[in-house]
Amino acid sequence: MLSTIQSGRSGMWAQQLQMATVGNNIANINTTGFKKDRIVFSELVRQKIGHTGKPVLPDTNIVPEVSNGVKVASLDKVFNQGMLKATERSLDVAIDGAGFLGLVAPDGGTLYTRDGMFSRTKDGYLVNAAGYKLPGVKLSEDVQEILIGTDGKITGINSAGEQEQIDAQIMLHRFENPTGLMSIGQNMFKQTEDAGLKLTGHPASGNFGEIRQNHLERSNVDLTAAMVQMITAQRAYAFNSRAIRTADEMWGMANNIRQ
Repeated sequence: MLSTIQSGRSGMWAQQLQMATVGNNIANINTTGFKKDRIVFSELVRQKIGHTGKPVLPDTNIVPEVSNGVKVASLDKVFNQGMLKATERSLDVAIDGAGFLGLVAPDGGTLYTRDGMFSRTKDGYLVNAAGYKLPGVKLSEDVQEILIGTDGKITGINSAGEQEQIDAQIMLHRFENPTGLMSIGQNMFKQTEDAGLKLTGHPASGNFGEIRQNHLERSNVDLTAAMVQMITAQRAYAFNSRAIRTADEMWGMANNIRQ
């Protein structure tokens, strides 16, 4: 009975985490560049329970085993690309393909994101919603609009409506294992050892994606799949609760047996 209660307890705890993960994914379905979370479970150590009574097969060496429940094996980000949405805003950029945009962190390091919603500061820098700068890009006061090519090169349009080349280039970054990146919130990630080797290159070259101006990448959350996961987690939680209640009732029946 204790084994059944332990398995049910771990199952309820696991489904609580599943609900929290799915709930967070659904909450961010309209968050630009959001990458959904995926929780992976594995069974706990299996325990040999030995032979009791008369075995069905005589002279067998098979010892029955039972698992003690479930545990969380990992919580990963899924980095498949979301749909691109046209915005008709020149400071919005999306990555069509592989790669991350690099941003300057407060400590001088680099943070990585797929969220290309930028604003222009009074000093001519392009910053994201958190105020982190896109490195290597500074616009002069005379530049009124910008054109960004698929290769990340920026062309300015001055007050006279003339184009002028700007010494600015958007670069992209790739990792051997992007699931090893550490999420720090606000659609940004930090490099870790688990992410492996970082490669930096020009958009639309090699295995790097292309820059799409006037577009943003939507969340990669599939609402239909998320709702199915939520219903499944709810049912699994209820059944684990029922298993604990049933084991408790059987235990009570055994304790009340009279000689």
